[in-house]
Amino acid sequence: MPLSIRSIVKTQKHRLDVQELFYADTDFKKPLNTQARPYRTFGRCYEVCQWSPSSYNAQPTRGVVVTENMRIERVDFCAATHSRYYAMVALGIWLANWECGCDALGKIGRFEQLSPEARGGGPFPDLPRYVISWVPEEDLQGSA
Repeated sequence: MPLSIRSIVKTQKHRLDVQELFYADTDFKKPLNTQARPYRTFGRCYEVCQWSPSSYNAQPTRGVVVTENMRIERVDFCAATHSRYYAMVALGIWLANWECGCDALGKIGRFEQLSPEARGGGPFPDLPRYVISWVPEEDLQGSA
């Protein structure tokens, strides 16, 4: 096997756990329990993001799943580095993978950049920094 292929295979084996990539709070202190309600309905979406490629295998993207009354209101996607290039490329790949995962599960939503007030005024730390949210479509939110 060529060295370049062996290198890719070797680095792909060392991916962060989903609980290190997705959180249930904007302080990034409460790892997401993907087996608990209502989070488990998006199980494959977390996995496709976990395994998505990123430069240098750095996985510089994080997600915060925001719920209200046991319903997922939105998923906030954040960059975990100050990089304006690598983090944004990795984030774009995550968003595409998230959307594919949602399509496969029949979940319909849209990406939207929300103001701090629209996000509930919850502060985000300097890093990871908020970039964009995935919001379930209103008319289908009960099934999301």
